[in-house]
Amino acid sequence: MADSRPPLDVLDALITEALAPLAPGRRLWVALSGGLDSSLLLSRVAPAARAQGITLRAVHVDHGLQPAAATFVDHCRALCAALAVPLSVVPVTVTPAGQGLEAAAREARYAAFAATLATGDMLWLAQHADDQLETFLLAALRGSGVTGLAGMPLRRHWRGLEIIRPWLGVSRSTLRAAAEQCDLAWCEDPTNHALEYDRNFLRHR
Repeated sequence: MADSRPPLDVLDALITEALAPLAPGRRLWVALSGGLDSSLLLSRVAPAARAQGITLRAVHVDHGLQPAAATFVDHCRALCAALAVPLSVVPVTVTPAGQGLEAAAREARYAAFAATLATGDMLWLAQHADDQLETFLLAALRGSGVTGLAGMPLRRHWRGLEIIRPWLGVSRSTLRAAAEQCDLAWCEDPTNHALEYDRNFLRHR
């Protein structure tokens, strides 16, 4: 049965549920790319975390792979300033070594998370149901085994960090409707329509 609540109510309820077990003083980070999904996540988490006494920070990994990278950094800084959330901008060098640019960028991103966050910190990612489907299809096309086909977990422990995807069961269309509902500003990644990337090809074709 479809959820009849307004999109923002759906998303805020999931944030409240994910924050509920956290004790005051716990340090929570949001991975902020500057796109719609992560900008929306940070903007909705900020007041809820503050009310619960959770220490909130954002981390932006600057891959430096496109001319628009500086625009994304500027947007993240402006959003975090408006929300009074401290931001760490981490520049990385992406070096494909036989695994392709997308995989190399992901590897560099997670290395930045590990280097920036402290053991015991929690990291929230804004990935959603459409991302999960694309991940499954990519794994299937690449002949992945059972582990690969399981997709992204809602919660995982990795290198002393707790990684949560609170909106993993929510569609991209719901996120966009919620962003429009609250008049959110975000950056559109110009590479999202570049069909030479496997994930983009699956998404659009």
